[in-house]
Amino acid sequence: MPCLASAEVISEHAVSSHIVSMSHGVNSLIILYAEGGKAGCYPVRFGSSTQGPVLNSTDSYQVLTSYYSCRDNIPVRFGQPLRFQPPSDKNLIFFRINAAGGIYITDH
Repeated sequence: MPCLASAEVISEHAVSSHIVSMSHGVNSLIILYAEGGKAGCYPVRFGSSTQGPVLNSTDSYQVLTSYYSCRDNIPVRFGQPLRFQPPSDKNLIFFRINAAGGIYITDH
């Protein structure tokens, strides 16, 4: 019996985020679509947690930090952008900014 093609269905999933900063020098977190284009800029403050963007699990993004504020609209950043795709099995992720301005992403 011939086999008809099967395909895995990938569904969109909204993933909320929080931004936690331990860097005195970082003033904003910038999210870019991996294909190009700015998805958003989010102000950050040392020692605080702020609500971040709601991301789509089917999109790929780049995230970077800047010592300029979102109002300045100047793309100066620390280090290289971090490329990622939000996990489809999580409802919340954390963008954690270390003292040096580097970013890592966790689910707790």
